[in-house]
Amino acid sequence: MKKTHQKLDGSYVDQRARLVADTYKKHIQERLGQLESAGEENLRAETLDNHEKNEIYIKVIILNIRLVLHSL
Repeated sequence: MKKTHQKLDGSYVDQRARLVADTYKKHIQERLGQLESAGEENLRAETLDNHEKNEIYIKVIILNIRLVLHSL
């Protein structure tokens, strides 16, 4: 995701890309919180497998598309 949505200097290519990245990070943290509540310990974003990260990313993109369509 970072390779696609960030410039070499670390800034985002546009406001929408920053919004997607921020929302993705929020959802990752929520998922880690859920796992922690279930008894898991020492959790970081790297703990989640790629399938789960992809599912979260797809959910974020769908939410973003709905927001854009709703604002039209």
